[in-house]
Amino acid sequence: MTAFQLPDSLSRDDSMSADYVSFGSQRHSAGSFVIVECASTQRSFLGQVISPQLNLNRDGFSPGDVSTLNALEGLGAGRYSRNVVVNEASLYNVLLLNEVTGNTAQSVRSRPLIGAVMRAATSEECVRYLNLPVADEAFRLGTLIDSDIPLCFSRYILAHHLLLAGSTGTGKSHDMSNLFHAILAMGNCVILFDHKPDYQDLDRPNESAVGYANGVRDAVFYAIGEGAGTRAGIRADEHTITVAASELDPELLARTLLYRKNEELQAELTQSLLEYFAADQIDKRVRSWSLQQFVAALPPGLATWGIQGDTKTYNALRGKIARSNRRPAWVDASTAIPRSSLSRAGGTAAPNAFTIANILRPGRLIVIRIPSRYGGGRHYALFLDYLMREIYRIREETPTESPRITLMIDEAQDIFGAGKDFANVAGAMLDEKIRKGRSLGISFILAVQSTDSVDEAILNNFNSQIIGRHNNFMQAQKAMPRAAREQLKMTESFRAGERLVNFFGANAVVHARMRLSPSQLTVSPE
Repeated sequence: MTAFQLPDSLSRDDSMSADYVSFGSQRHSAGSFVIVECASTQRSFLGQVISPQLNLNRDGFSPGDVSTLNALEGLGAGRYSRNVVVNEASLYNVLLLNEVTGNTAQSVRSRPLIGAVMRAATSEECVRYLNLPVADEAFRLGTLIDSDIPLCFSRYILAHHLLLAGSTGTGKSHDMSNLFHAILAMGNCVILFDHKPDYQDLDRPNESAVGYANGVRDAVFYAIGEGAGTRAGIRADEHTITVAASELDPELLARTLLYRKNEELQAELTQSLLEYFAADQIDKRVRSWSLQQFVAALPPGLATWGIQGDTKTYNALRGKIARSNRRPAWVDASTAIPRSSLSRAGGTAAPNAFTIANILRPGRLIVIRIPSRYGGGRHYALFLDYLMREIYRIREETPTESPRITLMIDEAQDIFGAGKDFANVAGAMLDEKIRKGRSLGISFILAVQSTDSVDEAILNNFNSQIIGRHNNFMQAQKAMPRAAREQLKMTESFRAGERLVNFFGANAVVHARMRLSPSQLTVSPE
C-alpha cells in the first residue's frame, strides 16, 4: 500500500518529519518502517511511522457535520454498506531517519518533495538500513513489532551498557533473563543481583517458552546474611555471604548505620572515625576488623583521636551504632575473611568465606539475592560497592586470566530512593565505576521501574535503552531522550512485553515485542 507526501506547512516545527496520505483499507502501524521514494530528485529515504494514523473524511464535510452524522447513523442502522457512506483517507506522520540513495544510509540533508511515494520497507531493507545487530538465535531478545524481524543483542551494545526501564508487571524480569542468556552465550561471567527475588529457578527451563525453553547450565546462588533455605521458595543450595566491616566503604557504611534525616552530622562524624580506625589498624598490621571492635575502641572523647566534632553528636552516634539492630546482618560473621585482605597480607581464607575470584567463570551466572527487608537500598548499595571494588581489582590484576564480567543490577531504584544524602553518595560511586568499566571489560545492565530518582550523570553512561510501559510519558522521555514524543506517549498504553528499543549504533528507535524468559522465573515470596 502506497502513500503520497503532502505539502509542508509553514507552522511545522520539525523538519525531520513529513506527512503522507493514503487511500484504501490497508494501514501502516505506528512504529513500522517505510521507504520514501522521490522520483523528482531520484532520492530514497528510510522513515518510521511515529504515531497511529488519522482517518480523514474525503467528502468535504467536517467530522461533526449533520450530513456526516446522518450517514453514520444509517451505517449503524444497517441501511447502507460502509463503502457507500465512508470515503476516507489515512494521514501518517513519518520521521525521516536516513537518506538511503544507493543502498547506503546517511544523514538527511534535503527533504523529499511533494508527491513522493511512501511504501512499507521490506525485512531486508529494515535490517540493512537500521544497522541492527546481525540475527543470531543465541542473542535473540524478541522481534520488531508486527514483523518477523529478529531483535538481537551484541557484544558491541553490551560494552556500552544498557538501561532497562518500565513499570512493575511489564515483564522486565523476562527481559533480564533474555539478556543474560545472550551474554552468557558471549562467554561473559554474569553477576545478577536478585532483590525480590525473581531469579531462584533459572536452572529450570520455562515450559511456556515454546521452542527455546532453556535452563541455565552453570548457575550458582548466593545471598547476603541469610542461611540457605531459611525462607519459603529459597533454594537449599544457596550459599551465605558475609563481609567484614573492614572491607566496606567508610562513607557508605556510616550512612547505612545512620540514615535518618536528623542523623546527617552523626554519619559524617562516624565516617571520620571509621577512617581513623582503619588507618590505625593498618599501622598495627591488623588484616581484618569488625564493627564490634570499632565500637569497643572508640575513646571517651574525640580529642584522643584528634578528631574535631560536637560532643553531643559523638555521644549520640556511639549509642546508636552499638545497637545490633543498626548493623547489617551480613556484616562481621566469623567466616568473613575477605579475599582482598588475604591477597595483600598472605594467609588462607576460612573454609566458608565468600571469595568472588574463586567462582568467576566464563559463561557462569552468579545470582546474589539481596533481601529487600535488609535496609532497602542502603544495604544494596553498600554490598554492591564492596563487590564492585573486588571485581575491579581482579580485572586490573588479572585481565587475561579472569573473564569479562557483566553486572546486572535489578530494582536499582531502591538504591536511589534510600534518602537524598545516601543516594548522592551511592550515585557518585556507581557513576565512577560505570565510567571505568568498559576499559576493564566490565559491563552494566541497570533495571529500574522509573528513572525519576536516577541522576542524569548515571543515565548518560547507558548508551542503549529498553523501555516498557510508563505511567507518564515524561518519565519515559528521561529514560530515552532520543525517541520521538509520539513514540514516548505510546508507552502509556504498552502491554507486557512491548518495548521501545534504542541500541547504540542503530539508526532508529524501534518498537519491539520481547519474548518470554527461556528460564523459569520465581514468584516472589517477599
